[in-house]
Amino acid sequence: MIAVACGGNKTTAPSPATGGSTTGPQPTPRPATLVGLTFDRPSLTGGQTVTATLRLSSAAPDGGLAVSLSSSAGILTAPATVTVPAGQMTMEASINTSMTPTDTTVTLTAAAGGVLQDAKIDVFAIGVLDVLDTPVRAKYLYPGNSWTVQGTLREHATALTIMELRSSNPAVLEPSGPIQFGPGTIQQRVFLVAKPVADDTPVTITATSGGQTRRVEFVVTPPPSMRVITESRTQTQTSTTAFFLMNARASCGGHGIHLSLVSPSNTTWLFDLYAAPGSVIRPGAYNDAVSDPYDRSHPQVYASADWSCFPAPTGRFVVDLADYDTALPSSFIRRFRGVIELSCANNRSLRAEISLNDPGFSRTADSCP
Repeated sequence: MIAVACGGNKTTAPSPATGGSTTGPQPTPRPATLVGLTFDRPSLTGGQTVTATLRLSSAAPDGGLAVSLSSSAGILTAPATVTVPAGQMTMEASINTSMTPTDTTVTLTAAAGGVLQDAKIDVFAIGVLDVLDTPVRAKYLYPGNSWTVQGTLREHATALTIMELRSSNPAVLEPSGPIQFGPGTIQQRVFLVAKPVADDTPVTITATSGGQTRRVEFVVTPPPSMRVITESRTQTQTSTTAFFLMNARASCGGHGIHLSLVSPSNTTWLFDLYAAPGSVIRPGAYNDAVSDPYDRSHPQVYASADWSCFPAPTGRFVVDLADYDTALPSSFIRRFRGVIELSCANNRSLRAEISLNDPGFSRTADSCP
């Protein structure tokens, strides 16, 4: 007889949960790491202080986060170690620089927990020339006037700074000496000595400082002059004058040129030249010119001084050079060279040979003939 156990399989009921929930292990916060290093400016002159900012991925732990600093060049001096205070994500550090004879790019490296961050900054040499230029408007120079060249530093000089200038052609144009910047100055000039030339001669003035080279271009030209020959029934007079006051301007888009020359004896010569209608005065010969404002079919020429020509003269003018300023094409002439000839019905005549280099100009509006 086989005996069978009663009650089947026995199942144990789960015990009730405490508090209604289960608590697992909490994640460990990630440690703060370096994520950035920046300067408060891209460049500075040696001897100044710059601020570097360290940035962390999260707040620094209790006790702070130590960061090591190192520089690629001795002209930038950083503390060996700085500590980002506990609970902060950024920190600023003052970095000193020293003077340098040449412009130098320096790299600052920050290291913490095996993470590196770099930042670059340009440290400029003290007394480095930024601009070499001239107050001369058109840069056409001639002997007899006081011309200058001007240097501008990047920063005010902290000590006497002497900057040598070189000329590509000292026999034609040379500086009177070096540019000397006294303490606290940022801009200085020296005179340029122009020598006589027979024709336009380009010259370059160069300065080099702190690894930087600056140049300014000039053209040395013959001095301005006017040679006047007048003839009458009884005599011929020739005078060559170096004028101390000159004015040249164009009108009507270059259709007319107006010349004014005052001699040391205070004689004023005025010349007005006009091309044929619709054309601009360019180098060339303008024949059959008349002094008649009602004649629109010919070039026109007018002259006045203590010399008279009546009745209305006829003549011609030959333009060898008419150098207009492209920025002010209707009023500014840089240079003019030409010959003006007049014939009068009373057997008088005039020939004026004119050479003007970088004259003054006027923006006075003109009515076009």
